[in-house]
Amino acid sequence: MSRARRPAAIPESIEAYIRAYHPYDPLVRAVWERIGGFVISVVLTLGPQNHSQAKMALRVAGWVTAFAVGDGYPLDIEEIFTPEVVGHWDEVELARYSPGTAADFRSRARTIGREVTRRAPWEPRPRRLPRRQLRPPYSRTDERRLWADSGRQATTGRTRVMVGVLAATFGAGLRPTGLPRAHTSWVVRRGGVTFVEVPGASRWPSRTPRFSASSKPTIPASCYSASATAATH
Repeated sequence: MSRARRPAAIPESIEAYIRAYHPYDPLVRAVWERIGGFVISVVLTLGPQNHSQAKMALRVAGWVTAFAVGDGYPLDIEEIFTPEVVGHWDEVELARYSPGTAADFRSRARTIGREVTRRAPWEPRPRRLPRRQLRPPYSRTDERRLWADSGRQATTGRTRVMVGVLAATFGAGLRPTGLPRAHTSWVVRRGGVTFVEVPGASRWPSRTPRFSASSKPTIPASCYSASATAATH
C-alpha cells in the first residue's frame, strides 16, 4: 500500500504558476473546467520546487485525469491514480511516442500515483543497493612520482614517450585501451577544456593533473612537444 506524502513547501512563484496554469493539450483543455481544480490540488500535493517540475507534473497529472474522466472515473485520487488506470492510459496514450519519451511519461505518472495515494495498490520502489565507491587508480603522490620519473629516463626518446603517455592520460583523459592507436588529432580543445575524442567511441572528458603548479616536477624543455603519437609510436 502507498501512503500519501505530506505536501512540501512550494516557492510562491511556483505556486502562482500552478494555480494559473492552462493546458495546451486538446484532450485536457476540453475538460479543464471540470478537472482543473482537482489537477492543481494533486500537483500542489507533490510540492514541485521549480517551474520545470511543476509544468511536467501538471501536464502528466492533467493528462491521466482527463483520460480517466473520459473513461467514466470520478474525480477521486484513489480512483484515478491507480496502477490499473495508469496502465490503461499508458497503453492507449503513449503508444505513439518513442520508447524513451513513453518511458519518461510512464515513470512520472507512476511516481505521482505512488506519492498522492494512500490505498492504491502501488508496489513500493525497489530498494537501491549501496554502491561501492571506487578509489582513484593513482593517488596524488603516485602522480607526482610518475611525472618526476618521466624526467629521469635514460634517453630523450624514452622521456618523450613517458611524458606523452602521462599527458594523454592524466592530462586529457585518454583511457589505457586507446593508447596503442592514439593520434595527435584525437586531442581536442573546446571551450577551454581539453579532452581526447576517440573515433568511433564515446567522448572521454578531461581530467587535469591533480597537482599545483608549484609541485609539478620539472620536465626537460625537449619534452614539451611530446604528444600522444610520440608516446606510442
